[in-house]
Amino acid sequence: MNPLFPPYGKPEPTPHTLGPLQEMCKKTKSDGFAFDGDGDRIYACTKTGQIIDAHRVFAILIEHIAKHKNKKAKYIKQ
Repeated sequence: MNPLFPPYGKPEPTPHTLGPLQEMCKKTKSDGFAFDGDGDRIYACTKTGQIIDAHRVFAILIEHIAKHKNKKAKYIKQ
């Protein structure tokens, strides 16, 4: 195994490494997600190939939960 993970370097999702995901999302007109190996980093990709960083992914999820799931829940940010 090559610890340099060619051609991308570190094995984590970054806008630099998400080209294949962007192409697949555009080709299939689907949204997609990219995680690193232990799941503590995330990016999303829209069906048009737009990359969405983790901060926006979690904001979108919280907004969805607040509007549609449990309006009485409390949300905390640090």
